[in-house]
Amino acid sequence: MPEVHKTQEFDIAPDELWGLIGDFHGIHKWVPGVEPSEALDGGARRKLAMGPGSAIVERLLEEGERSYTYSIEEGPLPVQNYRSTLSVKDAGDGKSLVDWRGTFDAAEGATDEAAVQIVDMVYSGGLDGISKTLANR
Repeated sequence: MPEVHKTQEFDIAPDELWGLIGDFHGIHKWVPGVEPSEALDGGARRKLAMGPGSAIVERLLEEGERSYTYSIEEGPLPVQNYRSTLSVKDAGDGKSLVDWRGTFDAAEGATDEAAVQIVDMVYSGGLDGISKTLANR
């Protein structure tokens, strides 16, 4: 089963960073190109518009102190059985470490390499979005 794992340190306290990125329905605030999510099933799922005619539906599976785990139920990414955890850890000295990891299978007709490449791009874009959001505060 392929896996993508990205980490990045930020010069901000963990609780403050989690306050910025920890809302399952607030991902549009820090991921470029994502519209505000539509809450489904009382908030247990989110529908993310990614542009005209393109959306991803994700389900919140677990929440921790500064983490959440979610799955993709439908969307254009070439993955299936996708499960991902986004977390913020204390890096000491008032800094945070964002840890974002996901496991998945390539969707039918896709290669593991293609699936890894797109998930890696999503995570890299999200981490860049956090950097830009913090720079613009």
